[in-house]
Amino acid sequence: MLLLFRKPGQSITIQPAPEVDLTAPLGTFFENGPIQVLVNRIIENEVKLGIQAHPDLMILREEISPHYPATPPPSPSGLREGQIRAIVARNLSHYRHERQWSTQQLAEQANLPLTTITAMEQGIGTITLDDLDRVALALDLGVAELLRE
Repeated sequence: MLLLFRKPGQSITIQPAPEVDLTAPLGTFFENGPIQVLVNRIIENEVKLGIQAHPDLMILREEISPHYPATPPPSPSGLREGQIRAIVARNLSHYRHERQWSTQQLAEQANLPLTTITAMEQGIGTITLDDLDRVALALDLGVAELLRE
């Protein structure tokens, strides 16, 4: 889940990533469920939103979207897009089951919404470094262990 702050008048854009085949059926983007927008909190005139969408959809803030490159740069790790999410998903599920915890128990221990843990285990959405760190701490692991192939 992508977390971002918006002030009155600011917007976001959700669009297919540049490498997506635009002739693909629309249902492809919703095979893992709908786009989910969650209002996490409101502070004065600023709203913290959580947005979960298919990994082939880009969620852009208007202040950076004109500068977004037409094609994504190659991954320095040599991994294909989505592979890191899949690795985290596999490792997270392994360590959670090893401790015999439910997803709800892990969410409580990591102080994260259940939807964030569920998305991480399904390998969908965006994983923030802060969320990854919280999960690793809750599982008494280093972040590197969640990223290990």
